[in-house]
Amino acid sequence: MIYTETDFIKQPQVIVDIPLHISPELLDYSVNIRGIKDITIKGIINYHPDLNAINIIATIIGEIVVEDAQTLEHFSVPVNLEWNDEYSFKFFKKSDINYLNEQNFDIIKYAWDEIIMNIPINLSKNSDKIISGDSTWQVFSEEEFAAYQAAQADSRWEQLHEKLVKTTKEEK
Repeated sequence: MIYTETDFIKQPQVIVDIPLHISPELLDYSVNIRGIKDITIKGIINYHPDLNAINIIATIIGEIVVEDAQTLEHFSVPVNLEWNDEYSFKFFKKSDINYLNEQNFDIIKYAWDEIIMNIPINLSKNSDKIISGDSTWQVFSEEEFAAYQAAQADSRWEQLHEKLVKTTKEEK
């Protein structure tokens, strides 16, 4: 649904309860999202004539199909986002109100942007740890990596120690 400022002047409060249908062009806007399942937008849009701005307070609920960042398999991820943002038909310098450059509010497009901004880029079913089959490499969380580094001896000291032992033996 696309709303213009005139639409909001005529009806300053719009109750929204619509399914989200994404065009292929919008779907291509995200590299890891491959599809959507039953996503709905429920909420209220309020128009503020003194600011020429709208405020949307809505919930985006449903599921998206994403590509696993490690295996490239597709899997579903639940979406439950609280969307509370302001958009203006008039440009304000140094403002936290988003400017509607197109002079209309396409709720589908902006809801899609909200979903993309809140979904991690490197999403995976096995998001905590990857261990290869031969166990020669691992991917750790930040805490595991810090503990691993603390337990490891610095190889530079080992080389220096070996050199010291070698020189000591040669001197004897």
